[in-house]
Amino acid sequence: MDTAKQQLHLSEKIGITIGILMILAILAFFGNQFLNKGNLEQAFEDSKVGDFYYRQGDNENAEKLYLKSLAALQTLNHPNGIAEQYGKLGLLYASQQVYLKAEEMYVKSIEAFKVSKNIDGIANQYGNLAIIQAVNQNFEQAEQFFQESVQLYKATENSQGLATQYNNLGKLYITQRQKIDEALKLLTFSEQLSQAPEHQEDRAAQYANLGKLYQAAGAFEYAAQMFNKSLIGFQAIGHKNAEVVQTFLVELQTLKDNAAEKTTP
Repeated sequence: MDTAKQQLHLSEKIGITIGILMILAILAFFGNQFLNKGNLEQAFEDSKVGDFYYRQGDNENAEKLYLKSLAALQTLNHPNGIAEQYGKLGLLYASQQVYLKAEEMYVKSIEAFKVSKNIDGIANQYGNLAIIQAVNQNFEQAEQFFQESVQLYKATENSQGLATQYNNLGKLYITQRQKIDEALKLLTFSEQLSQAPEHQEDRAAQYANLGKLYQAAGAFEYAAQMFNKSLIGFQAIGHKNAEVVQTFLVELQTLKDNAAEKTTP
């Protein structure tokens, strides 16, 4: 009888111990989840502060905060966040003309976006890689990367992403490749894709690019129409590029006057 009581008492103690361990495990799980959430929020907050410094031209502090955010997100195994920080670092280095380092960041960003299956993120970084190649006058490679970006944006039906890359390709053809007909087609399509009200700044930029294209082709009246549309668009949102477009119009008028003088008997 005493042995039976001892066994019952021991079973109760074991049961209580197991119960306590289960409670502690549950508390540890939720505590860890809460801690991870806090760390994740802090990582993204650090990144936002880095954005502020970047906009202020304080590249040193921006880099420190992006790297701090990146390290935290790597610890938390957050691939999309990791990709975003690599992308921000790439833009930071590109703005300092440290192109090899920027290219390295964009490639790492693509790799991380592939893990998170963020197709738009991958497309955006291919566009950034293309810009670096264009700056370095590697025009064929730039075109290839822009086309990669276009195909990915088509797959996700991202009209704004498509508009951006068609615009970039158009400018590449104008300034480096001189494919005027192809450039006109791409820039016109880009302008059509940017018709949504929230894309007014992008649309104004497309009109300015179309104006430059028509100007290069000697179609001055069409160029004036595009520049005026661009000017109206930038003025509507109070954008500083309105002043730039005004200089385009002045330059265009000078070209028209010079052309008229040459044709005057």
